[in-house]
Amino acid sequence: MLADGGTIESSGPLTLKQNQPAASLFVNATNGGSITLAGPTTIQGPYLSNVLVAQGAGSTITVSGAFNAALANTTYFAIAQNGGHVALTNGGTIQLDGTTQRLSILTADGQQAASTVDATGLDAATVSDRMSAFGAHTVDAGTINIKNSTFNIGGVADGTSAGILVEDGLNQDRGGIVNLDNSHFTMTSANNPVVQVQGTKGSQINLTNGSSLTAFGGSTGALMKVSPGRGTTPGVGADVTLHATDSTLVGQVTVDAPGAVGVNHLALIADGTTTWTGDLDVATGSAASSTIGGSAQWTGTTAGTSGIDVAVQDAGTWNVTGQPSGLDNLSFNGGTVRAGVNNLALASPITVNAGGGTVDTQRYAMAMSGALSGTGTLTKAGSGTLTQTGNSGGFGGGTAVNAGTLMVNGTLGGTVNVASGAALGGTGTVGGDTSVAAGGTLLGRQGQVLNFGGNLTLVSGSNVNVSLGIPESTGLFNVRGNLTLDGRVNVTDLGGFSPGIYRLFDYTGSLTNNGIDVGTVPTGIDAAAITVQTAPGQVNLVNTTGVDLDFWDGGNSANHNNNVVDGGSGTWNASNTNWTESDGALNGRWTNGHFAVFMGQPGTVTVEGNGAVSIAGMQFAVDGYRVEGGAINLERPETIIRTGAGGPGSANVTATIASELTGTGGLVKSDFGTLTLTGNNTYQGGTVIREGTLQIGDGGTSGSIAGGVLNSGSLVFNRSDALTMDGLIQGSGTLTQAGTGTTVLTAANTYTGDTLVKGGTLAVNGSIASPTTIAPAGTLAGNGTIFGNVDNFGTIAPGNGSMGTLTIAGNYTGHGGVYQVTSALGDSASPSDRLVISGGTAGGNTNVKVVNAGGAGARTTGFGIPVVTVANGGTTANSAFALAAPVAAGPYEYQLYRGSDFGATGPDSNNWYLSSSTPPSDNSQPLYRPEAPVFSAAPGVARELSMSLLGTYHERVGDSGLAGDGADGDGAAATGSSKGAWGRWIGEERKRGYGGELNARTQSNITGLQVGTDLYKRGGTAPGQPEDRFGGFFTYGQTNSTVHGFALGQQNYDSGNIGIDSYSLGATWTRLGASGWYLDGVVMGTRYNGTLESHRGSSAPIDGYGLTTSLEAGYPIALAPNLTLEPQAQLIWQYSDLDSTKDDYSSVNFSSGSAFAARAGARLSSSFQIGRTLVKPSLTTNIWQQFNPKDKTDFSGTTLSTGGQDTTALEVAGGLSAQISKRVGIWSSVSYLTGIAGPNQSAWRGNVGVRITW
Repeated sequence: MLADGGTIESSGPLTLKQNQPAASLFVNATNGGSITLAGPTTIQGPYLSNVLVAQGAGSTITVSGAFNAALANTTYFAIAQNGGHVALTNGGTIQLDGTTQRLSILTADGQQAASTVDATGLDAATVSDRMSAFGAHTVDAGTINIKNSTFNIGGVADGTSAGILVEDGLNQDRGGIVNLDNSHFTMTSANNPVVQVQGTKGSQINLTNGSSLTAFGGSTGALMKVSPGRGTTPGVGADVTLHATDSTLVGQVTVDAPGAVGVNHLALIADGTTTWTGDLDVATGSAASSTIGGSAQWTGTTAGTSGIDVAVQDAGTWNVTGQPSGLDNLSFNGGTVRAGVNNLALASPITVNAGGGTVDTQRYAMAMSGALSGTGTLTKAGSGTLTQTGNSGGFGGGTAVNAGTLMVNGTLGGTVNVASGAALGGTGTVGGDTSVAAGGTLLGRQGQVLNFGGNLTLVSGSNVNVSLGIPESTGLFNVRGNLTLDGRVNVTDLGGFSPGIYRLFDYTGSLTNNGIDVGTVPTGIDAAAITVQTAPGQVNLVNTTGVDLDFWDGGNSANHNNNVVDGGSGTWNASNTNWTESDGALNGRWTNGHFAVFMGQPGTVTVEGNGAVSIAGMQFAVDGYRVEGGAINLERPETIIRTGAGGPGSANVTATIASELTGTGGLVKSDFGTLTLTGNNTYQGGTVIREGTLQIGDGGTSGSIAGGVLNSGSLVFNRSDALTMDGLIQGSGTLTQAGTGTTVLTAANTYTGDTLVKGGTLAVNGSIASPTTIAPAGTLAGNGTIFGNVDNFGTIAPGNGSMGTLTIAGNYTGHGGVYQVTSALGDSASPSDRLVISGGTAGGNTNVKVVNAGGAGARTTGFGIPVVTVANGGTTANSAFALAAPVAAGPYEYQLYRGSDFGATGPDSNNWYLSSSTPPSDNSQPLYRPEAPVFSAAPGVARELSMSLLGTYHERVGDSGLAGDGADGDGAAATGSSKGAWGRWIGEERKRGYGGELNARTQSNITGLQVGTDLYKRGGTAPGQPEDRFGGFFTYGQTNSTVHGFALGQQNYDSGNIGIDSYSLGATWTRLGASGWYLDGVVMGTRYNGTLESHRGSSAPIDGYGLTTSLEAGYPIALAPNLTLEPQAQLIWQYSDLDSTKDDYSSVNFSSGSAFAARAGARLSSSFQIGRTLVKPSLTTNIWQQFNPKDKTDFSGTTLSTGGQDTTALEVAGGLSAQISKRVGIWSSVSYLTGIAGPNQSAWRGNVGVRITW
């Protein structure tokens, strides 16, 4: 049936069939044509692809009569396209019987005006194909209106189609609209959603007038699925609105891919009487909003990484049945969030608008950590507990606790009103004013503080329920504004509810005291013994059960009987009236056996008499009291001494008892403050620490406890001398060594709290069973065992001032701390401290500091001296220990090795040793310390210095015949020689090897200045006449020598420096023959002074003396006029004796000894005149033979030898002398020496001199 621009009308029954494959269009109106089917119409056919198609603007198909469609295979039904309109106005049925068909009511526009399909009263009761779906394909804002219709899609087991498919087609810019009015869509499918939106912008699905969307079956039960669709580019998503009014939604809404929902989000709007049962699941990168209003309810949760907003308004209710992960924002403007599961957590920001909102916990526990904002009122409903955390200080609304409990553990701004039957508690802060109505309850628990930034008002009939243990000095409630007190207080015992004062309220504003009664009390407590006491800034609960309380009122009688407990300083005896009752109204005398309470102003209380005062207990409710003077008798087996008025706030309360505590009773320290004992106490009943700190000593030399300690708090030792604790320490408490002295523990202690060595020394000679931390200023010592992990930031030093063994039966971790080892450094059997790791692991990094206990040093064999060993499977890390500083004794260096470095296996591989030998991999060489080569070379260097300063005859006085010695100033012959004086500078750079065990080699820079004079001259008064000259000289010399040698297992190790200054006096005799020959003798005595220093900074002074003698002869032979060859010979003998010295590691002794040297040489010289100056150049060649002694250096008993090897050297020198006036002559020479036999040596030498005669 085709109407191409025309009109076709049918008013009677009409049956349309297609039994053979034919054209795809069946009942088709195009180009503005119109087809009207007013009578009953039946459409049948297995091959119909497109049925009821209106194409083009103005084209219409109207089916106003009843119709029945029995279709098969893939079929699209009711298509409006390019502005066409299909209207099904009178109901009908659609039956799909094939296996591959698809039923669709479809708008499929191109670029024309919006198309519309209207369907009224349809009933598709049976759709059996697995691919079947009721599809709504909308493009270009096409609209499908379905009214008074029911669609049931059943038996769909798989496939990709949805019940209602909203799809973008080829245009991504405009979305379609599906309107369901009093229509119901039910889909039974394992995987497919009822509504699927694929990449469409601005799509709408509107449900009104009782419509429903329901998903059944499968694991997903999907109501709606939003995902990228055809033609969707990356990052382009759908903007979808599902608006349900007075309708029902069942199933899950899913956004299945990142970016599937675009900028305007997925909006789910439920109002009227709408209900939605299902979850909202949004993928990362998308966003959704759900609005519940009217009387609508949503039962479900949210899931996803982020991007979900939920708005609850009017009478709407969100029933949350699972954890709402991925919720970005929750807002109220009326409406309720109701918990349907325990421990529900709302972590998103929450906005409470003017319409307010309700959180109904029902019977469940619920947490709210997101920041509150807005100005509305948030109402807590339900019998469960809502716990608020986080910072909601900016909340400008109010909170009404109408039922159940609100625990404020964060910051909550605004006012809080607690209604009858409801409760408020927590550990946080309420920012505004708070009121508790009659029947309402304020909850307090010792150890917790609830703060109020504004005023707190308790009215008649209100309750303050407090759970108390030990007395507390910090209020359970801290009111920063005004406090109105009324109602009653009910007490629950946490354990340890004992006599004394408990702080209930601290306040900073004014107090309106309408009277607060005592309600319920713990079993066994007489309510009459419980009273409420007020004082400026505080409200206290006083428990006098089983004792009589006396309140210290101080020694100022002007303050007595004034209705105030003043406290302060005064004298405590049996006669004065320094005591009062809790209200301060009447003063009286102290009664022995009573319980003493010290509050008000702190002061010093002096006890009169020795043992005249007996107590049942004491409480110091404020900080700063000191009790001194006579002894105090502890009367009861458990004599309670409290510091504070209960709770952690009492930690700032300190009190000192300097009086001796005596008697058969025991001491029970309670409350969280600190009690310091500085007396020499002798009480016999033992010590119990229930809470807080018991400190022994105040940094001085006194303070003690008697017997064992049951510790549930903190035990602190703070003395500057030694204290031995023989009693057993047990319990769960901690122990701190705080003083600068030493505390010795001898028992097998079982306490399990942490041990802190904060300062001084804790010596464990028994054992402890707790984790131990050594602070930087602390030392852990002793010969016992630590059953627990040890963290070392300070020092471990086994033993008790002597060598010992300390065992750690746990893990040991070094944090840059020190392990101090005392060892008599010698061979491998040397006694030493030892740290044993039993069953645990040693790791971290620890600096090992070794203290030599008189060891003289020796070469170790095997692994060396054990200093860390393992037992019972213990292990050590490769980098756990390292030397803090060099370790040496005698000539030996000790290095720290792990057993594995020496090839050890088994437990030995984890041990650590001090060894003065290298590992076998280094051929096990001895480890000589760097200073050893320096010391061993010192005697030879001293002799080198003297030898260099001695020189030869010509180096000392130049040429005979200069400056009056046989020549005049003009170069003419003089009539005889004259006496004179000379001075010269010497410079030398010498390299020399010494051999021996240390194979020392030196590079020396020598300088010297020598001055001398002729003291006596005999003969030589005429030319050619022999003469004798006798003279003397002084020489200052200096050598700076760099030493290399065999050290630390290495040859040619850069060891250090030798610096020696020398001061020499010498005498000379010279015989000058008539032919110019000479015989020269010299005797020189030298004093040495200097320093020996290694390159790592260890040094020692060096002193000594030396004696040098020389006999030299020369005979000139004239080879030609003005050319002379002078053979020379010289014998030198040296003796040196260096004083003993000492460096950081050992004493050092040097052997004294003699050395000989012989020189044979020839000097070729010439002379000529330059003007009036006589110039004499010369060239000298020498052979030196040295007969060196074997120098022996003793290092604390170990002797090493150096030298002893003879050397032969060749020297070549050039010189120049000149007569610059009749009485002044100058000379200079330069020489180079090289060794030709024996240890290597070489030297450059320079000499410059001047002689003046008279």
